Amino acid sequence: MNNNYDELAKLTLFCAKQARTSLFKEAAREAWRLAVEYQRQAAKFGEPPDIGDKPRHVVRGSVAGRA
Repeated sequence: MNNNYDELAKLTLFCAKQARTSLFKEAAREAWRLAVEYQRQAAKFGEPPDIGDKPRHVVRGSVAGRA
């Protein structure tokens, strides 16, 4: 695979994990936003990494229209 894809996939999964484990809602939301952004970028080079469902604490209280 492409190095760009590999790096973006790693960043995607790292950010998704941080979103799930963060104790701070704002940090979790930002980490999830980054995970989705890196996933989109990785998809340009190959199969988008599977980040699963949005964590519950990221969904609750989210501003409409934001990731």
